[in-house]
Amino acid sequence: MATEYILRVDNVVTVKNDDGTGRESPKDEIKSRAVSSQIGSTIAVQMAKQATQFVIGNYGDLTGDYIQQKNIQSVIEIGGLSFMAMKGGVVGIAIAMGTIAVKIAQQNIAVEKMNRSTALLRERTGMIGWSGGRV
Repeated sequence: MATEYILRVDNVVTVKNDDGTGRESPKDEIKSRAVSSQIGSTIAVQMAKQATQFVIGNYGDLTGDYIQQKNIQSVIEIGGLSFMAMKGGVVGIAIAMGTIAVKIAQQNIAVEKMNRSTALLRERTGMIGWSGGRV
């Protein structure tokens, strides 16, 4: 059996057109529909991007494979930088090269920190694993 729904609409606002009527002209209606469809497609694209970023960002949590997640993110980043370099001309290439230089510097800093941490741990243990006792 069909269910009857009653919708109550409050605060109805009408906008008078140049001719004094409350209706939009066909030209304005077409423009408003075009704008609404553009907004709708923009929202749909944005939601798709957010969903993709969520899945990629949580791939390691979902599967336990954090290395694969890092590889996927690296491929996406390389693709984005390549696209920016191709479409951006000289400025795009400069920005892409700057981004790559910053990434390389960050990687070198991370490796240096790990090496310092490892050296500190070696000093604390006295190389028990190699010599059988503290040296």
